[in-house]
Amino acid sequence: MRVSTFVAKNSRGALMQVKNQLGEDAIILRNRRVGDRIEITATTDLNQPDWTPEPTSGRGARRNDIRDQNLQNELTSLRETLEQLLAKRSWQDSANVPATKATVGQRLAALGLSKSLGGWISDNVHDDYTLEQQWASSIQLLASCLPLMEMDSVNKSKLVACVGATGSGKTTCVVKLARQAANEFGEHAVGVIALTNGDSVEVGQLADHRVPAGIETRSADDKLSLSESIAALRGKERIFIDTSGLSFRDPDMAKQLEWLTEQIPPIRIMLVISAAAQMGTTRELLRRLGATRLDGAIITKVDEAVSLGGVIDTLIKRRLPLSLVVDNRDPDIVPHRTDPVVFVTRAVKLLEERQIGQVAKTHEVHASDRLTIRQK
Repeated sequence: MRVSTFVAKNSRGALMQVKNQLGEDAIILRNRRVGDRIEITATTDLNQPDWTPEPTSGRGARRNDIRDQNLQNELTSLRETLEQLLAKRSWQDSANVPATKATVGQRLAALGLSKSLGGWISDNVHDDYTLEQQWASSIQLLASCLPLMEMDSVNKSKLVACVGATGSGKTTCVVKLARQAANEFGEHAVGVIALTNGDSVEVGQLADHRVPAGIETRSADDKLSLSESIAALRGKERIFIDTSGLSFRDPDMAKQLEWLTEQIPPIRIMLVISAAAQMGTTRELLRRLGATRLDGAIITKVDEAVSLGGVIDTLIKRRLPLSLVVDNRDPDIVPHRTDPVVFVTRAVKLLEERQIGQVAKTHEVHASDRLTIRQK
């Protein structure tokens, strides 16, 4: 595996060095501030790297963690913007690419797909098709690549745990699933466990999300207490586990997942992904999780998303089955299963809405300019 380190005055300069020397698919392993400079360590290996961050200790480590987190957020935003711009430009600059195929490539980049996935799809569409035929075939091929979980596999599982980044909507999702099960089996046949890192605030979040009074709730903060809570609820038809927010910078991140994967009977572990969040953060989290067992994905906040292409790209590359979709924070609206074609079509509609909005905004600017000229 090729690992390189780049140093620049700011994160933008360092990121450009990464792109120029390692290419558009480079993976950022670490970033930190060294004096008045920014240092980025990156690789070209798309598989889980055999590289681990250097340990830090003391009070300075906590300050560095805060700076590193802010820097990572900035880099994530810059990286996603650059990836889309570079992917679009690569199609514009390809002299040997037919005009229709180049247009399809630009649309796939605008949809939010990575260059590698978008390029593979466009390469597998017939060149002799018309533009609209190539676009339709690309969407069908994209939908066929999207892995889908077996019918009702979550709803029929006795033990389900929701994991994901902070703010992904895990607790809301757990409450919705619990309410859905309560409607089928009765409130007293459903249990909910809050698996925390010792923070009592997280336990209280379940109450804030209006868990029905008849549903028994428990808390656990280690492997033993989790086993005890599951044993206490063993007579329930369904048990749902809410977890603390995962962060790829948290050294204890893997510990909580181990507690879940080592339970008997086995727990179905669902990764909750917010469609409204930056996908760079989710991809980095998945890279750090490595070979950790994840049974599927639940996509939340779809009604707040401006793009679904990044979600689709992430699920396909990770081969993570799409299970359920959550459209609204209203607790009465339950998570529902979706069809890959429907989900991809929804992503295309969001792209069309963005393009229409951009055209309308451009017309408004031109109209305003004309009015200003007349007034002069």
